[in-house]
Amino acid sequence: MPPKSTSAEPVEASASKPTARRPKKAPQPVYSEDDILSAERACSEEKLSLAEAAEKFHIPASTLGDRMRGTKSRSEAHANLQLLTPEREFVVVQYLQARGWRNEPVDLDELRSLAQKLRADSTIPVGKNWYYAFLSRHPDLRRRWGTKGEAKRASGLNRANVKSFFEQLAEAREGVDPDCIWNCDEKGIVENGGTCRRRVVVGSDQMDPKITGDESRKMVTVIECVSATGGVIAPLIIHEGAEKDAEWIRSNPCGAQ
Repeated sequence: MPPKSTSAEPVEASASKPTARRPKKAPQPVYSEDDILSAERACSEEKLSLAEAAEKFHIPASTLGDRMRGTKSRSEAHANLQLLTPEREFVVVQYLQARGWRNEPVDLDELRSLAQKLRADSTIPVGKNWYYAFLSRHPDLRRRWGTKGEAKRASGLNRANVKSFFEQLAEAREGVDPDCIWNCDEKGIVENGGTCRRRVVVGSDQMDPKITGDESRKMVTVIECVSATGGVIAPLIIHEGAEKDAEWIRSNPCGAQ
């Protein structure tokens, strides 16, 4: 019996249709509640037209027109749906900023616990992702990584000490040439790595939040000096010493006093 033929008639390949690309959406304008208030003041005080104010502050003219006719903002219109009242949210924002500058930043778990205590019905638990809407309503807050800092620095950073420092600095700088003014700073690096950090909520102007922690660590210190006119001195790196050199102290090669 002859074998069956396995050949097939050639099939004409259909021409592939070009993939239709979706047109890119125009970027949405980014503006805040402060921008809208500034635009309203510009219309009333600077006598700008609605279109001119909208263009100056990058706000849609329809949005600015609605607000000037008395329409409430989205946050005001949905205030009754928020977990916390606007007044309580304002207090929470002030509290978060103050805690951040005291080197005691609030993490997300503590923020949810605080909201649970302040809400009207404390029997209903706060949602896990509640803080997303809270932070979107307050652009003056940011989520950042907080790293461990020293407790002595946290306790020393207060209003009285800062005011006293700048008063003494202004007195010491009287009659001193800028070339003779140098700033010396040190940076400690933990040996063998190892850092403790967590997500915290602080003010948007606080770039490097610190968390008070243990100070019993071995450090490598880097000292750098910069003058008020931009001059620099090569940095000095200090490692842990093996033992004290009494002869070097007695001879005092640097002429220290």
